[in-house]
Amino acid sequence: MFIFLIILSSCVPQNNIFLKKEDIWSECEARIYDIPILIDAMPEKIEEKDSGVFISYKATLSLQDIVHFYEDEMERLGWQLFASFEQFEQLLIFEKPSKIAAISIRPDKNKFLVVLSVTPKNIF
Repeated sequence: MFIFLIILSSCVPQNNIFLKKEDIWSECEARIYDIPILIDAMPEKIEEKDSGVFISYKATLSLQDIVHFYEDEMERLGWQLFASFEQFEQLLIFEKPSKIAAISIRPDKNKFLVVLSVTPKNIF
């Protein structure tokens, strides 16, 4: 029984760290409430500046599935596709009356790195 308690107590800090990362991810998602995020998203980096919010995550879906997801879901949330570019990465630019969203989809080993950037239009 004593050994079980020691093993169990050693797991607590790791669970707390996981919950903190999850809380940060949830808080950032709340700040960009009108930008959809793929269900299999694995958070990489979250940054907020005066110029906007920047989030990156890895996804395991195919490039076509990710692009179709953003084209469909952004339109459903009131965004209009402004431009789309495909070179080394797929870049989708959407706009609303007060802000611009850029979504970059880059290959990263057997996954894709999705970088979201949301900026108010008055910055430009």
